[in-house]
Amino acid sequence: MKKAMTFVVMAVAVLSTSVNYASINGLNVQEHFSIQDGKITNVNPKLVIRNKKGIAIFEGTVFNSSSMEELVSDMDLSNGSYTYEVIGDTNVEITSFVVEETTILFDAKGAKTIFMPTLRVKDDLVLVSQLSLLKEPLKIKMYYSSEEDNSKIFDLIHTDKIGEEMILDRVYSLDKNKTGDYKIKFISNGKVFTETFTL
Repeated sequence: MKKAMTFVVMAVAVLSTSVNYASINGLNVQEHFSIQDGKITNVNPKLVIRNKKGIAIFEGTVFNSSSMEELVSDMDLSNGSYTYEVIGDTNVEITSFVVEETTILFDAKGAKTIFMPTLRVKDDLVLVSQLSLLKEPLKIKMYYSSEEDNSKIFDLIHTDKIGEEMILDRVYSLDKNKTGDYKIKFISNGKVFTETFTL
């Protein structure tokens, strides 16, 4: 039963990624946007190119007119290793590439997709979940700032690490008397995602 459930989750994840993004010359881009349940979905994803130190050297929006190769070759990058990241609503697609003189070599086989953690808050319960195809652990740091504190200084109140499984989920119960702002930092596959909410 667990294997069947895992397969269903994987199939849904792959299909949702395929539906949200269209492949044009090897570059994943979103072609359309729509309004569903009062929310705009499928807007253009963000593109970030990072050097080997992880520093962003380009940030922009992905457009349908350019392929990954065309965008990179127009940038006149110096020799070295880089990553090409397409950041969508629910995931980050990362492709490594190397620039050598006039040649750009993309590592299509080494491309990976990182699904962003999701956060749901209902009353004093906080549900954290993530699909981790690479079975990487999810580190969580929870911060709190009281309503009386106008300086918005957040104090670390909890840390956690969710195990190395494909489906990561955890429920936290907050103190109903601790009203104020909360910030949660998720660290997954070397990426940091931040969510905030008020209780």
